[in-house]
Amino acid sequence: MNIEYRLYPYPVLTYFSDDYVNSSFTSNLKVGRKGEEIIFHLTANTDDEKLLKLIKEEYAEFVFHIECPSTSYRTIVKSKLGFENISIHESLLNNRINICFFIIAKTQIDNYTNKNFNADYQDILFNLEKANILAIAKPFNIEIEKEKDDLVQMPSIFLILKKNSENKSGMEIDMMNDRIGISLYKTEYEQYSILSRGVFQPLLHSSVIFPTLIYVFENLKNSELENFEEYSWFKTIKKVLSNMNIELNKETLEREFSYDLAQKIINFPVSRSFNAMMELEQSEEELG
Repeated sequence: MNIEYRLYPYPVLTYFSDDYVNSSFTSNLKVGRKGEEIIFHLTANTDDEKLLKLIKEEYAEFVFHIECPSTSYRTIVKSKLGFENISIHESLLNNRINICFFIIAKTQIDNYTNKNFNADYQDILFNLEKANILAIAKPFNIEIEKEKDDLVQMPSIFLILKKNSENKSGMEIDMMNDRIGISLYKTEYEQYSILSRGVFQPLLHSSVIFPTLIYVFENLKNSELENFEEYSWFKTIKKVLSNMNIELNKETLEREFSYDLAQKIINFPVSRSFNAMMELEQSEEELG
């Protein structure tokens, strides 16, 4: 969530503007782990008397926003005291996490003014709506190392998208985001959604994910790796290969076949597909 340097039609207490003087709004974060739970210890503080009064009288509140771009997980936590301990299962998080700190209006606030306003705003009254941001503290961007690699579970690094076009134009692949985008036309997308769970998953890995990974490795071979190093999918693939004692670098990409790297990191999808089809065949024979 990128809120830095946004312009507001009223004064906001921030670390990047001078709307307020002689007051501050600060943030602090500590991160711990308990088993498979990631614990966020969140603290927000302000010395602005008017904002503290609004919070005490329940016209405003502290708000913490936690977001993981690579998994699309997000949560909003509200607090009257300015400190909260939040537990999130690691399966919902992957790599970069953004944590933002706000003071937000809980209700409409009429004729708002503050003695700590910049001189440009003195003697001006502002009418604020519910959910208007009153203060922004410095955010935190952290990296989470998961104890379990879940690449085989696919949703961690792939995003299946539906094309607007009705034409059968084949799938399209986009590597320039935190997750690798795979765009399917409408009918394919609907079929994928139906078949994406249970016994058909190995077949989908073989027909969709496997060729996508081959494409990715071929592109990496012909590109500068620095262009992709910040993306979550790149970090995950690099980590999984590292666990196999394979370093993701130019030498490896030149030495190894792309299809071989691809099948290793998703646990040999062709073999799993044949096994799945044999199970389906046996089930049909038993039903017959």
